[in-house]
Amino acid sequence: MGSIVRFGRETPVRVSLFVKVKKSVKDFTIIIMSALAVVVMSMGVASAEKQNSVRYGDDYRIFNMEEGATYRQCERRCEKETKCRAWTFIRERVKHNKGLSFNLGNGFSINLGDKHEEIIPAQCRLKHTVGASSRNKCCVSGVVRDMDDNDTAEEDRCARLARRAVKQNDRNLANDCGFRGRLWSASYSRHFDGCIRKGADEARRQQRRRKNELRQCSGGGSPRRNRRCERFADMVLSLNDSNKSNECGFSGSVWSSDFDTHYNLCKRNRNARRDERQIERQRDKIKVCLARGGGAFSQVCDDFANLAIRQQRKNRKNQCGFAGTRWHTNYRRHYQFCRKLSRWRRSREQRSRTRALSRCVSDRDDRRGICESFARDALKDQRKNLNLRCGFTRKTRWHANLGRHIRICEDLSDRERRTEIRVKREALDKCERQNGSGNVKDAFCRDYANVAIDQNRENIKLRCHYTNSLWSDSFRDHYAWCLRSRKTVSRRDRRTRRDKLNECRIEGDVGRGYNWQRKSSDDSHTHKADDLKRQLGKFKDIFGR
Repeated sequence: MGSIVRFGRETPVRVSLFVKVKKSVKDFTIIIMSALAVVVMSMGVASAEKQNSVRYGDDYRIFNMEEGATYRQCERRCEKETKCRAWTFIRERVKHNKGLSFNLGNGFSINLGDKHEEIIPAQCRLKHTVGASSRNKCCVSGVVRDMDDNDTAEEDRCARLARRAVKQNDRNLANDCGFRGRLWSASYSRHFDGCIRKGADEARRQQRRRKNELRQCSGGGSPRRNRRCERFADMVLSLNDSNKSNECGFSGSVWSSDFDTHYNLCKRNRNARRDERQIERQRDKIKVCLARGGGAFSQVCDDFANLAIRQQRKNRKNQCGFAGTRWHTNYRRHYQFCRKLSRWRRSREQRSRTRALSRCVSDRDDRRGICESFARDALKDQRKNLNLRCGFTRKTRWHANLGRHIRICEDLSDRERRTEIRVKREALDKCERQNGSGNVKDAFCRDYANVAIDQNRENIKLRCHYTNSLWSDSFRDHYAWCLRSRKTVSRRDRRTRRDKLNECRIEGDVGRGYNWQRKSSDDSHTHKADDLKRQLGKFKDIFGR
């Protein structure tokens, strides 16, 4: 007989209990206790990760992950360290840099670097406390182990000692005692981590040492110290730390590591605006250094990276399709790659990209000319299809759009293009053999349409007011009607329009004769009007009008 036993909410354990009725209660109790031991052992180290969440707490270690790393690696790293309580994994992300622009005044400015994408690697943060968490798509967080009572008491002691250490450092700065080093750090987390790592006894000894040194100082130094200059010196020192850590190579008095040098320089200047400009210049230099990935500035590698970015844009514009580690728009990666190359390999890399683009552009121009010729021939074939009334209607082959024919040609190989031309020519030849020669019919219908247009203009000029389909002013309508009809029908329509125009002219002459007769008493003109009237009667009898 089997059953499922659940202990807690998260870890269901299936325990098969084979219990016989005749066994004693003691044996049953032993089996239950054994099952509980198995469950507790299975729940020893269990990480409850939470997607799209960031956990706040004191980080005792922060490090970048390799490319393609997942949050599972950060989780396993935390599980291996006994003091790690929780962890947060920050996903890899892409930062879009727009380049750096500096205003030199008087309408002059300088731009360093082009727009590029910077890949920020994934990061793992190990925490010695389990802090609160909040939702954020940037991260994945988890808790590895909860703290027992002893750990909680130890952390409380270290938290109190760390707060006292920060206050002692504040007194050191307020009294201008000048104490420096790790013992006098202004970072709460550094004091707290040191206490957790070395123990509370060592932290108390450090606290007593700071207390004695503060007594010796006893408020010495200037009580009216210049806080602005202190902030200035601290900012310069932080920028110099970035300069050294990234190996930017900036040197000079403004990049000194001596606090007093910057502090005294600020006090002598007494110009806050000048100090701000110096900070801005140094900060801009650090930004440029970080944008190229650190290291001393090299004009050769800067030109190499900018040229590579321009070539990649040309690759995309001409749709050459080049890809790989050589073709991208990341300025930092090109710059770092250049620093690893010798002069000969750097030149060979640039020449390789240049030759590849030249071949691509040349092939594209040649293909463009071939496709334009293909498109013009396709238009001629479509006109012939219409003239011969072949009835071919396939949209990808029989149409009058020049640009569309060019785009279709660009997608075809040379063999497919020749096959397409051959198929259309064979279809048109077959249609021409079935329908007879289309050139004679085409010429006749064009002449018919032109004569019809001239006859309609004469109709409008004489004010005959003929308005049926025979008197259209559209060349295309007359031409299409002629292609659909037999030649005898077309000739009959042309004669009909001609006779109607003659009748209209006679009526017009009669009208003008009557008007002139009423103004004149000459008998010769009267006889002339009578003759025209008799001719009009004959035409009416003929055409039934």
